[in-house]
Amino acid sequence: MKLPKRLGWLPMAGLALVLTSILAFLFVRAQGHNTSSYFENVAIVRQIKQLDARWELDVMKSKTGINANYDSLVNPLSDLNQLQENLKTRVSGERHEAATALAAADDAFDGAIWEKTRLIERFKSHNSVLRNSLVFLPTAADDVRAMIFAGGKGDLEALRKVSSAVNTVLLETLVYSQTPSEEAAAKIETRLKRLQAAGGELPASVRDGLDVFVSHTRTALREQPLVNDLLRSIAAVPTTTRIDDLDRLLSDEQKHVEQQAGQDRQYLLIFATALVVLFLYAAVRLIRSHGVINRVNKALAEANAGLERRVAERTHELLGANTALTATQGAIRNLLDNSDQGFLTVTPDLLIGDQSSAACEAILGEAPAGKPIIDQLCRGTPHDAVSAMRATLASVFRDSSDFTRDLKLELLPTEFGLDRKS
Repeated sequence: MKLPKRLGWLPMAGLALVLTSILAFLFVRAQGHNTSSYFENVAIVRQIKQLDARWELDVMKSKTGINANYDSLVNPLSDLNQLQENLKTRVSGERHEAATALAAADDAFDGAIWEKTRLIERFKSHNSVLRNSLVFLPTAADDVRAMIFAGGKGDLEALRKVSSAVNTVLLETLVYSQTPSEEAAAKIETRLKRLQAAGGELPASVRDGLDVFVSHTRTALREQPLVNDLLRSIAAVPTTTRIDDLDRLLSDEQKHVEQQAGQDRQYLLIFATALVVLFLYAAVRLIRSHGVINRVNKALAEANAGLERRVAERTHELLGANTALTATQGAIRNLLDNSDQGFLTVTPDLLIGDQSSAACEAILGEAPAGKPIIDQLCRGTPHDAVSAMRATLASVFRDSSDFTRDLKLELLPTEFGLDRKS
């Protein structure tokens, strides 16, 4: 069954709608591939990495005494937390797999930051004690020497040896603070024991000052390894590795986004080409349909013109025939009228026709056209005879055989009496 032409366009319209919807979806998704977001995220990661490196540098500055306080070890925490929150907010809009991996990497970075913060807090405590002892050691040594020479009593040679030993211990302790080692610590401890042994023979004021010097020296010997261990632990915290993991995940996600964007562009090109081809096909069909319609219209116009000519010709022929018939009828009517005979025509429904002679009107007493022939001829005739005549006339018109009609016409009366006229 052949579909109407209008229905033939429905599949093409449906296909065009589907292609347009796919193109719109791909265009919207392609717009969602925002490359600038990746660079902003990477910039945040770079800032976090710079803050972490500066944090560790400030730890070293605090260790060497360049930083007079620990504000520089506290301030980066608020900036790091703010940057982390910004990064979490931005990566939460990524696809599920990337967002999950980035969240896990960020949690690992949080753990590393927490561990580094804990170690830095311990470093601050131990480094404060160490720096206090190291800073005070020269003053304590000066106090001991001042007390030794201020007294001026006892064995001067012994006092000079104690003063020299204090200077030696001070120098070795300061050197130890820069390059600590177990051998140097043991050597300094031996000298401290000798100082304490020699101090037993010194005045009480000198012994008190010497005890303070020895206490601070031992504090430096005890705290220096702890501070160095904390520095190594702080440096070993994998914050840089965690930051690199975040950077790597962002790079992987950007590669995936770029690959997806490339595929979307390819699909856009393919479906756009298909839509253009469909439109071209529709245009070709429209042009062909327009051509067919023009040809059909032209053929119809030619046929209509030919038909009009034929109708005009036929009308002219009919007018001519009608004119001739009218003339013939007029001639016949004149002939009948002049013959003084009653001639008339009868139709199949037994009515008198329009053509009749003038004598008929005179005989019948009225214009016979359109009147029943039986009523006009059988006035005063018995009913049975009228019925028989009506049936005979009706059968004459129904019968197609000329012979039969002639036989039936012979059964009709040859004369009729009308108002004493025959």
